[in-house]
Amino acid sequence: MSKLATNSLTDLLGTTPLHKLLDSIPTHSCSKHSNKLEHCAHGLISDGTGDDMQKTDLVAVEKDTSIGQVLEVLRRHDLCFLPVYEMTADNKRRYLSTVSFLDIFTLFGLSPISEEAGLQFDERNRDKSSFFDKKVSSIISLTPQSAKLNIQTPNNPIRKSFDILKSRLNDRALIRFNASTPATLTKDDLGESLEAPLDQLRVITQSDLIRWLHPFLKDTAMSSHLARMTAKDLYLHAKKYDTNTGEGIPEFAVHSFTPTMMFSIPLTRDLTAAAAFRALWDRKLPCCALVCPSTGRLEAEWSAFALRGLHPLNVSSMLKPALQFLKETGQEDVLTVVFEDDGFLDVVDKVVRGGARQVWIVDSCRRPVGVITCGDLVAAVCTAVEREAMEE
Repeated sequence: MSKLATNSLTDLLGTTPLHKLLDSIPTHSCSKHSNKLEHCAHGLISDGTGDDMQKTDLVAVEKDTSIGQVLEVLRRHDLCFLPVYEMTADNKRRYLSTVSFLDIFTLFGLSPISEEAGLQFDERNRDKSSFFDKKVSSIISLTPQSAKLNIQTPNNPIRKSFDILKSRLNDRALIRFNASTPATLTKDDLGESLEAPLDQLRVITQSDLIRWLHPFLKDTAMSSHLARMTAKDLYLHAKKYDTNTGEGIPEFAVHSFTPTMMFSIPLTRDLTAAAAFRALWDRKLPCCALVCPSTGRLEAEWSAFALRGLHPLNVSSMLKPALQFLKETGQEDVLTVVFEDDGFLDVVDKVVRGGARQVWIVDSCRRPVGVITCGDLVAAVCTAVEREAMEE
């Protein structure tokens, strides 16, 4: 990738058109599978003849599709989430939202989330098949991470995508191209009719933004603020956000993982998958650390995305020991770590090269002291751009 003729992060994000970012997203082939979930999250499936974007289809599901069928599509194509649409009277797709493994299994009953959902995990009642018979439309309004449809043109600056995806509550977005409609970042775009061809609708994630920006970040002149940052800086700034009242804006928007919210579970023999998942939900955290009971050393990552390994009709697997559950589902090695003094670019390198959803920050004894996500990195870039603008 050749560098653009620009010497500031503000210029780069403000002048580079969005289609440059989308052109850099690789097509995901059905034959390629990976535990690194962000690499296969886009729903663009190759026909096996190469990475030509003209030979791909957007994998999506109709709103009346059962939740069980949605899970099968996610597994078959090795995807994290799928767009959900309804057919209009004139036989066009109207995209409503997206649905992911995390959305589904959070509602499946790790803990009661909504009286409307009527779900509660009960180890004595393992028959949850009726939930998977429900229509996916019955849960998309309950999923806090559902991505809405954002209207943008191919020539919109990439900065707009950074602004959309800098929150942990919006880790993915549906981008519709409309050459004649001005771009808007409002929340009123849900249910917009899709008049353009299917290949004009794309899904982007937070990690897409970071992977695209990665080559430019190697030039430390792009942003002196980012060049000076360490991994420790990323999570210490989050202390400015009050997680109890919700007041205050964290400088780098990492309030999803403040030091006080980072949670570790002793990896004992009697720790079941069900207990670990419930601990996540009770604390409203997407991941936690599994640590050695005696030393506190980080041994594994426990994430809600581990639920990809849970078959709807084999819920009893949640009663297995947590580490055994990870091993049997091929997820025991999904762990990326950096040290406190590693630089911002070191963190980005780990995310880009390893495809990690989050990176754990550890001390010299490998004890976890913080965790950051692609969304945190996106937010840090946005803050750096704002600082550059103020200093100009």
